[in-house]
Formats: sequence, C-alpha cells, structure tokens
Amino acid sequence: MVLARISQPSPGAVVATIVLFSPKARISAPYTRGIVFPPCAVPKGLFVVVDDAYVTPLVTYPDGSLRLARVTGYATIAGSKASVAAKLAASPPAPRFFRTDAANVAVATDYGAASGRASVLSIGNDAHLRLRIERYWWPHGERESTLILENGFLKVPGCGERSGRVKVEIDGKLVFDRQVMLTARTRAKLGAFWTGCEDPEITPGVDATALEAFGLPHYGIAAIPVVQLAKLKQSFPPGSPGDGSPGMGEGGYQSRIGLLPDHAARAIVSNDPRAIRNTLANADSAMSWPVHYRDEITDRPLRFDQH
Repeated sequence: MVLARISQPSPGAVVATIVLFSPKARISAPYTRGIVFPPCAVPKGLFVVVDDAYVTPLVTYPDGSLRLARVTGYATIAGSKASVAAKLAASPPAPRFFRTDAANVAVATDYGAASGRASVLSIGNDAHLRLRIERYWWPHGERESTLILENGFLKVPGCGERSGRVKVEIDGKLVFDRQVMLTARTRAKLGAFWTGCEDPEITPGVDATALEAFGLPHYGIAAIPVVQLAKLKQSFPPGSPGDGSPGMGEGGYQSRIGLLPDHAARAIVSNDPRAIRNTLANADSAMSWPVHYRDEITDRPLRFDQH
C-alpha cells in the first residue's frame, strides 16, 4: 500500500510515488498496488492518472475527495528499483483492459474437492471450508490469483480444526500442494500465483516522507544493520503465526504490540525489500488468529451492530 503525499490539489501535481523493487531488471512488469490519500488531496472532480496503468477509485471521504484507489499497470524496472508517479488530472484515465476475472480453479482436500470459475468455492460437503480467489488480468495475458482458504462461519455448527493436504490447480497448472492446518475461525493465504507469465517478483517500496505527513513518528534511526535484515524471514507457511506468538491471549510485551509492530518499523526505516517482505508475510500470518468470523447470511465479515 502507498500513502499519498499532501500537496496542493491541482492538475499535474504529483500526489504519490509508487516505488517497486525486483531482484532483476524487467520490461513491462505487471503490478497492482493501492494508494491511500489524505482528505482533500484528490478533491471531487479531479482524478489520479499513472503512466501505463489504470487507476480505479475505491473509497471516498464524506466530502467526496478520494481516499483509496487501486493502480494496476506495467512498470519497467532498471536495475532493481522503479519509481512511478501518480498525478492529478482534470479528466479520468482512459479505460484499459485491466479487470478482475474468475479463475478456472480446481481444489482437492482431505475434506472434499471443488472446481469452477467462481470467486468462492465451497469445499466438498464441508459447511465451513471455503477457497476464496482474487484475480487480476492484464492486457497481455498475465494473470495473478491470490488464494485464501477460510474456516469459520458465525453461526453454522461444526466449526473446528481442519487439517490435511491441500492441492490447487489454476488453469490446469498445479500451484499449491502441501499440508495446511486451520483452527476454527481462521484463514490461510495459500499464496499469490501467476499464469501467462513468470512471477515478476515485485515488492512495493515505502514512502517514509508521506507516512510522516500522515502523523507517523520519525524514528530517528539512520539505518537497520545489514546483518539484521539478512536474518528476516521472507515468508511463512499457511496458518503460521509468523514472527508473533501463537497465543494471542498471552500478556506482556510482544514485538507485534504497539502503534507499529517492530517489523513494520523496520520496513519504514530501511525501505529495504527484505524488511518489506517480512512485514507483508507477518500481515498474512495474522489470518491465523481465531478472530475471522464471517456472516453466513451476507458472506461478509461480522458486523457487531447486526448481531
């Protein structure tokens, strides 16, 4: 996620800089990123444009100014880093062929199987297991599919631990095959998988100046030691608590407790791809905590004012 800089809202002004890292140089690498804007940065009537990309407005503030947008496009990465400017415009970006599209997915588990092009697949006859698919499709045929296995409707009886082997194919290609354990009311990100191209291996950068404009403290740390960065884990198994404690009810200090967890502070201070990947992996691992209740009537997360 990118946080936009606060600037005078006029056409042509740069309101955010999208930083992208990759382990090697790439031409027209597909990417998708979110941008958060402060109030009034993109007033109602103005739009955000990015070269070789399409910007989709998602959420606005009460005054009509843009709060959240998704950028989906291509970037050329020279060396290992690219910076892409998001600018204000008086007219919306030209329509592009970027779109979400249901994947042709087949999943087999110890609790049953399912297949189809739906964005949500019910696993066999299990009342709780669902595979949720988020997919993006680029004009040149690149497709990214994010798979999340979920266990836990709010009032449906029989929610408990689900443990076993999970196999997933996308467009006929085996992308996942391993043991997964889900306790009740948890989720597990199986991964983000590419078809139609190799994985561009893009890691989003951090704009610390923009974060400070949102009120984030300046940590005053010049750098994170290279030795420390080299030890950071870049991924965790599905269902893992990550770098945190598996017992969310435990008291006392933990590195995840605070205005910002330690891993997020490291990423902001260093803007190093290793620290950023560690933060993203820890964020995905938060799905392992048993707090993910889904309303079986609305198929949306629990709303306390409705129950």
